[in-house]
Amino acid sequence: MSTPRAFLLDVPAPPGIRPERRTLHVSVPAHCYVPRVLETHGLRGYEPESTSVALALTEGVAGRRWFYDVGANVGLFSWLVRVACPDLGVVAFEPTPDLAATARTVLGDNRLGGEVEELALGSSAGAARLYLSNTSDASNSLNQDFRRVERYVEVELSTLDAYVESTDRIPALVKIDTESTEPDVVRGGLRTLTEHRPWIICEVLGRGGGPQLTSLLEPLGYTFHPIDDRLPLRRRSLIVGEQGEHRNWLFAPAPITSDLLDRIAAWRSALQHCGPRTSFVVTSPPTSTARGTTRAGRLARRACALLPPPRDQAALALLGDVRDLITGHPPRRGPR
Repeated sequence: MSTPRAFLLDVPAPPGIRPERRTLHVSVPAHCYVPRVLETHGLRGYEPESTSVALALTEGVAGRRWFYDVGANVGLFSWLVRVACPDLGVVAFEPTPDLAATARTVLGDNRLGGEVEELALGSSAGAARLYLSNTSDASNSLNQDFRRVERYVEVELSTLDAYVESTDRIPALVKIDTESTEPDVVRGGLRTLTEHRPWIICEVLGRGGGPQLTSLLEPLGYTFHPIDDRLPLRRRSLIVGEQGEHRNWLFAPAPITSDLLDRIAAWRSALQHCGPRTSFVVTSPPTSTARGTTRAGRLARRACALLPPPRDQAALALLGDVRDLITGHPPRRGPR
C-alpha cells in the first residue's frame, strides 16, 4: 500500500479579497505525480500560466453554470476553482480509479464541494481501455500508443454532449487534458459548444491534434490563443501542437477583453506568492519507547489527531515541528 504524502498548499483568494490566501490540506498517495510537484514547488511551480487563465475566467461566474475538468487527474483545477468561485458548480472527470478517489478525497477533506465522475469523455459512448503509463500517472491515456504501457483498465466512456443532456449541467468553462485524445473530447461535444459557447482550456500535443482541433473549432467561431508567460494572449490562425513547457491553449468563444487580461495578470501575481509550505510524509507515529513517551511520539500522535485539515496557526506550527522531527532537523521557533 502506498505511503500517504501530506502537505499544506497555499491557494490564492480572488484578488482584493481578504485573507489573500487559503491553505488546503492535501493527503494523497505518495506516488501521485502532480502532488509531488506541488509539494516541492507550490502552485507557482505548476502551470501558473494556465491556472491563472482558468481562475480569471471562472471569477464572478454566477447562475446555473459549471466548470468541467476533463482529464482531472487528482483534481487540481477543480480545487482551485472551488476556492475562487464557490458558487460555480464543478465536475471533475477522471477515469483512473485511484486518481478519481484521490480527487474526491481532497475535495471532501477541505469541504470544497464539487463532484468527481469516474468517467472518460471521448467521441462516442460505451466501454474503453485506459492505458496506464509506465512513466507517470499524469500520462494515462485512451490512446495505446501515447506512452509505453504494460497495463490497462476497462473504463466507462461517454461524450460531453451526452453528459450535458443527461444532467442539464451547462459548462461555462471546459478544461481538457486527456493525453492526446483532446480532439475526440471536442468532437463528442460539438452540440454543447455550438449551443452554450463555453470557454476552453486545452492541452495540445505535437502529435497531429492541432489540425484536428482547428478543423473542429474554426467553423464554430472560436479563436485560438496559446497560453504562455506573455500577456496579452496572442491570437493564432491555426492550432499547433507544442512539445515544450507551454502546451495549453485558450479557445475563446468571445473577444478577450482588457478586463479579462487584467484579471489574468492579477491571478498570476497572486500565484507567485504561493510557494511550497510545510510538508512531510505521513508514516506510523515515530516513538523511541514502547509507550511512545518521547517528544516525537507525543507530537506525532497529536498531529495525527488534528488531521484533516489543520484550521488554525497552532495546528500549522505543530505540523511543522513534526516535519522537522521526522526529517531530523531541530524544531523551529518563531514566525513561520
